[in-house]
Amino acid sequence: MADSYHPVRAYSPARAMTEPENDVRTPGRLARGRLMVIGVVSAIFAAAVVVVPSVVANADTPTISLVVNSNAWGGSDTDLTDSKCLTSTGVCTLRAAIEQSNAINGDPGQVSITVDPDKIAIGTVMPSATANTSANNMPITPAHITNAENSGAYFNVTAPVTIDLGHRLQVDGSANGTEYAAFYLNGPDIQLLNADQVLTNGTSFVVGPQAKNVLISGDSDGGCQQVGAPTYCGKIIASSTRSERFVVFREGASNVTISNYQVTYSYTDSNWGGIFVFDSYLPYTAMNNIVIDNVQVIGGNTRLTNFWYNGATDGTSDSSGWNNNTINGLTFTNMLIQNLSSQLAFQFREASNPGNTTYATRSATISDLVIENNAFIDNQGNGTDQYHAFITLPSGTHLTGTNSISNNVFTRASSGNYYAIYYYGPVTSSTSLPPSGLTINNNYFNGYTSGATIRMERAGLVTVMGNTFGISTGSQSAPGTNEEYTDSASVMFNTFHSPNYSTNQSIRTWAPTATAWVVSDEHPAPSSGALEVEDPLNGAMPTCPVTVQVSKITVTDNNSQAPGSPVTLQAYWTKKQTAEVYLGQVTGVTGSDATLLLQLPVGTIPLHDGITDTATIVDSSSGSDGNPTGFIRLQTHVEDGLAQPESSQYSRMVAVSGTCRPVLKIKQADGMEDLTYGRDLHFTLTSSVPLDPNTISTDDFNITVTPVDNVTIYPDQPGLLNPRIISIESKPGSNDMEFDIIVQVDDSANVSIAVDADKVASTAGLTNQSAATSTDNTITFINPLVVSPTSFTLITGEESGKQFTIGTVSSAPVPNADIVFTATVDQPDGTPMVSLSTNNPVIQQNQTSPVSVTVKAAATDNPVEANTETTIKLAVKSSDPNYNGLVMPKVTPYLFSTDPTIQVTKQAYTGMTDMSTVENITNPGNGGVLTPPGTRLMDGQTVCFVYTVTNTSKDNWPTSLKNIVVTDSDTRLGPNQDGVIGTIDILGMDDPPAQLFWCTSLMPVDTTIGN
Repeated sequence: MADSYHPVRAYSPARAMTEPENDVRTPGRLARGRLMVIGVVSAIFAAAVVVVPSVVANADTPTISLVVNSNAWGGSDTDLTDSKCLTSTGVCTLRAAIEQSNAINGDPGQVSITVDPDKIAIGTVMPSATANTSANNMPITPAHITNAENSGAYFNVTAPVTIDLGHRLQVDGSANGTEYAAFYLNGPDIQLLNADQVLTNGTSFVVGPQAKNVLISGDSDGGCQQVGAPTYCGKIIASSTRSERFVVFREGASNVTISNYQVTYSYTDSNWGGIFVFDSYLPYTAMNNIVIDNVQVIGGNTRLTNFWYNGATDGTSDSSGWNNNTINGLTFTNMLIQNLSSQLAFQFREASNPGNTTYATRSATISDLVIENNAFIDNQGNGTDQYHAFITLPSGTHLTGTNSISNNVFTRASSGNYYAIYYYGPVTSSTSLPPSGLTINNNYFNGYTSGATIRMERAGLVTVMGNTFGISTGSQSAPGTNEEYTDSASVMFNTFHSPNYSTNQSIRTWAPTATAWVVSDEHPAPSSGALEVEDPLNGAMPTCPVTVQVSKITVTDNNSQAPGSPVTLQAYWTKKQTAEVYLGQVTGVTGSDATLLLQLPVGTIPLHDGITDTATIVDSSSGSDGNPTGFIRLQTHVEDGLAQPESSQYSRMVAVSGTCRPVLKIKQADGMEDLTYGRDLHFTLTSSVPLDPNTISTDDFNITVTPVDNVTIYPDQPGLLNPRIISIESKPGSNDMEFDIIVQVDDSANVSIAVDADKVASTAGLTNQSAATSTDNTITFINPLVVSPTSFTLITGEESGKQFTIGTVSSAPVPNADIVFTATVDQPDGTPMVSLSTNNPVIQQNQTSPVSVTVKAAATDNPVEANTETTIKLAVKSSDPNYNGLVMPKVTPYLFSTDPTIQVTKQAYTGMTDMSTVENITNPGNGGVLTPPGTRLMDGQTVCFVYTVTNTSKDNWPTSLKNIVVTDSDTRLGPNQDGVIGTIDILGMDDPPAQLFWCTSLMPVDTTIGN
């Protein structure tokens, strides 16, 4: 049992396999089942989940209970008419109980035989007295119950009964000479449960020709899983080579299930040994519905299956027979066969050249053979020539019905069988079209190097789908630029290309024609026409999408045929040269060329062998580059118009390139205006591969904002800009490779965003290894709300007061809802009250004209100090997100008791060569010429307007004016095109005039007569 594959050595029975997701017994079904394998030797007997087609005895509560309280070999029942178990010594032996049961011959489930737990301890072996005496054994006529057992059996069961030994009596007579069977079950509705170490010098169990509805279970209730279970619970381990066979089935046996055992036999005679022996006597009645479920065969040197036939009922025999064994319905499921050495395994015909007429008929005849959900690990087998395989199927016409070898694991020891599966069929026509009824589906193979792992000759149509092969499998050498369709070299699957021996018409396959590329911005998936290959993992692992160009091979050399149409294409990944990972299939492919879209699993994929137990196509570990490795290849299946799908051999290989890690770019969105008055600032995040939207959040983005020179209202208070992401949405049709990021701020700002490394992840769970790059990731936003003027003088008691307006710039979005402002006045204590015509001015929905607010200061008898500053603060709310919460400038009225006045003179100059200062503009030496009133200027002519500002206030004390805003009625002038030319910080009564200027080019409307 010791090997590198199974780390647990102690045996503790538990269920080893589970039911596959898909039924794979129908050859026409193009389905991928889940391959489940045995992980450790200690797992065998948990509650069964695979439905097996056996009918066993009625499980109703028995009405007659016979309790064994003696472990003696012999002791006959004294009265076979009283339905009681009693020997002449006053005890109940197993022999007496079985004799009484046979005499009762009750209905199914009526009679039970159990063991008294107070009298016989768990694990009790039958006494050492000689078992092989007539006094101890039950009479059987004829005594020759098998080809080998010519002395009968210890216990002969002929009537319906449930015998539950409860892991107490161990029927072990192997130390005693003659070849007997331990149990001969030769009646209907028999259950033999929880019998450990059932051994003789011959066969443990013989299922006779009258056996119907029989169950032999080594652990019927899961007791072997419990802590403290006996050492041999559910086991039969032969300690010497004298124990030769586990179960022999006689002709006519029907509906028999053998389950929940771990067995080891070491009898090396290839003729007489066997774990499962099928022994047929005249008149060679067929066996029906034999099920082997959840049986482990660990090591040993005994054949797994053997076939005998007898020429007469008295036992004259051929101990290496094949023909005349007919089995209708034979199932092997949930088994572990491990370290079988130097013996044949599933050998259903003579292991010689089946084309030799001497051996042509030496084959068992089997219909509806099912070998599913088993693990065949590190077996050597016997015979290394081309006629030996781990499974050698019946030859010629001897395999009938619907047959399935599916969801199994096959690994070979370092040497051994030539093939894993070999079928030599009956077809002699080169068309290879008769259906075989055989499906070889979803298996994993490794280590078969001598020839083809799967070899089919003369088989007609065979469906070979979804199988994978470990790296130690014989195959064409890397780089694998040719299709695997030769016969002489090692290949994974061989349809044999001789025109009279071919299988599946030796059809050619479709094949990749160019490198497979990760779907990215550089290698996008075609917008239409790409065929999506199903993900066989159904989302159980993250994946990375790749596309590959494929085409049909139509060359028909080496007696091959071009595949028909439509086809099913199955894709496989290999690290080097085989086909370790199945990548799914696409059906209904027509034409001669196609593009396939595949999903590569990301992370560690469990394989099912003892050599390389995992594969990594795309490494998802931290620090990996996320680049896929290995190669892609195809297998083709044609079904249309055929009795069952026919399968090709495997195609050439192409490499996989690209990176599955996202490479990010970020920029302002296409069509986004920059500079903009719109509140929503759209950025586009682009990934080279699809991203998982759930990994993208506002925290992944760094937003940088800077004030706009001379525009941001409070540049020294950056917190008022309040940058934030409003939404992150995948763009429709982008396959999650483009995202629209909307950012908002509350005042004019230059806004940029960035994404650092390892912030977002692809759908495969791989993060971006580097920060997003960008050539244009900044947008300038201008606050669309304006207040004019923002400061002015306010005379106390002045009846008309002063006005300011609130509006939007000409390019601002039209409000789609009312914009409501809240004004509050802040003024020094003791100053005349400043009041507003409204504290809640409103720019109504769809309104573009500004609203006015009148400001008044109350009259006072006490003069207020000139330039007393008051403040009007404005806040804004609106259901229009373009305006809600924007920062507003404060409005500053300066209080005066007497009206301060200024005089502004506007003059126009032309012809100057330097327009940088007022002095240069007005200097005749610079070309500046004052334009007299009434002068006609030309369209497009450059003109500079000079504004001379004089303080003309009249007061009893000198008056200095602050923050004088010079505004032209022409709103096209000024740096913001709102008529505001500039501001003079302070101008006293006795100060010289101050001057401002603005230069522009005249438009036709400026030179029209009358203006």
